[in-house]
Amino acid sequence: MSHSCCCLAVLASSSSGNCAVVTVAGSMRSILLDIGLSPRRTRTAMVACGFDPGAIGAILLTHFDSDHFHGGWRAELARRPVPVLVRTGMEQRALQAGVPAYCLRTIARPTRLGSVATVRAWRTPHDELGSTAWRIDTNTGSLGWATDLGEVRAEVVAGLRGVDLLGMECNYDQQMQLDSGRPMHLVRRIMSASGHLENGDGLSAVAAIEPSQVVILHLSRDCNCPRLLQRLIAERLGAMSTRVRIAHPDQPSGAIPWGRSIAAPVNPAISRLEVAAAEPSDGVLGSGAWAID
Repeated sequence: MSHSCCCLAVLASSSSGNCAVVTVAGSMRSILLDIGLSPRRTRTAMVACGFDPGAIGAILLTHFDSDHFHGGWRAELARRPVPVLVRTGMEQRALQAGVPAYCLRTIARPTRLGSVATVRAWRTPHDELGSTAWRIDTNTGSLGWATDLGEVRAEVVAGLRGVDLLGMECNYDQQMQLDSGRPMHLVRRIMSASGHLENGDGLSAVAAIEPSQVVILHLSRDCNCPRLLQRLIAERLGAMSTRVRIAHPDQPSGAIPWGRSIAAPVNPAISRLEVAAAEPSDGVLGSGAWAID
């Protein structure tokens, strides 16, 4: 049965593992945003949120740090292939990480997934190879995703502007980071323009993008505080603050509906992504390749 609306569930969001699941109205399949949890834990969390682990149709990866790509997925993807989407420039790193070549798809331009979704990708600054901001557009809504980035550049703000649901990193409080007692080289890396987003910078990006709903991602366990961040959200975002959630580091968020009532026009200048069907599975990945109906 097709999903009746678009939904997001953040399964976990921390340095111990990051993964979210997206469903699209009119499709039986779902999309995973990062796979930083083990396949078994991903399945358990999806079931807890009411999602079918056998209906995963594609995986979108931001980058290949171990909290975004769990090593257990190498064998899972080899046994039960589904498309794994990365932006241009990530191909070699994906192969080195163990993504099977027959699963790998590189996104260099807006790309259709089946008949009801289009994805776009932007490089964001994070360590040497960078991370990826994603936008998913459907006939009933749009979702933006930006995590593990040292700064939010103008092209990402423009690309994600006006999405119905935005996932945005707010990793650390600056003073807590400076007072953390961590090695100074680590503090400098995290606070650099190729590190992670400070709370104020993340919220400034949210205000500029003007989404309808927001999920705050990837809070540092040691250098952030949800209560402190909630106060800052109220101060910085005003009326928008009532539409902001903070993802829990380890517990699934539950299903968050998103979308709009007016269908967006379909961009004709897009490529189409298809992949051969896999065999039926009793594991995490299901019996179909990416084919949003």
